[in-house]
Amino acid sequence: MRQTLATIACLFLLACASDPASEPATAPQAEPVRVPKPDLTDACQLRSCVCVKRDVPFFIEAETRDAVWSSTGEISCPEGFDLRREDQL
Repeated sequence: MRQTLATIACLFLLACASDPASEPATAPQAEPVRVPKPDLTDACQLRSCVCVKRDVPFFIEAETRDAVWSSTGEISCPEGFDLRREDQL
C-alpha cells in the first residue's frame, strides 16, 4: 500500500513539473557586464609584467608570453592574451 501511494505521489509530481503552464516565465538574459581592463602601462614600467592566455580554467597553469612595448611607450599583448603583473600570477 505504501509503495503504491509513493508511486502515485511521484507520478503526480512529475506531471506537475512537466506542465508548461506551471513554470514561471523566464526573464530575457542580459548581456554580461564587461569590466574595462586596467591600464598597466605605468605599473609595468616599475614591475615586471607578462601576457597570460585568457579563458584558461583555474586548475591549469596558463601559458605566458612576454609583453610587447611599442615605440610610443605603450605595452600590449598578442591576441588572446591579457596583461598581468608577474607578481599577481
